Amino acid sequence: MNKQPTSRTCILCGRENSIGLKMKWLNDVEAQMVISRVVIPAPFNNGYPGLTHGGMVAALLDETAIRAIWINGDYDNVMATKDLQVNYRHPTPTNIELTVTGWVIEETATKAVVASIIQ
Repeated sequence: MNKQPTSRTCILCGRENSIGLKMKWLNDVEAQMVISRVVIPAPFNNGYPGLTHGGMVAALLDETAIRAIWINGDYDNVMATKDLQVNYRHPTPTNIELTVTGWVIEETATKAVVASIIQ
């Protein structure tokens, strides 16, 4: 598995963001999935101790899903999210390691349908 590029200031992967999660995504070419492991610290909860804020959960899912289009290493293929649907099936805990996985459902030269899950 090879590591995807990250940015300097992103809240999720920013190397220079002092409050960011410093996430790294790996391309699993054989499985056609992108994978990241992350521990969300307690400051990312809002009102409910031990649970991640839903907006942060959506950001994790969105970023991981869109990174799935880079599985084969085409890092110049940049797209933006047009629609985002999140099904909150379980609370997402803070302070434990989570695995976030993304994959492509359908892709053309100008758009992609992607999905992701947190486990």
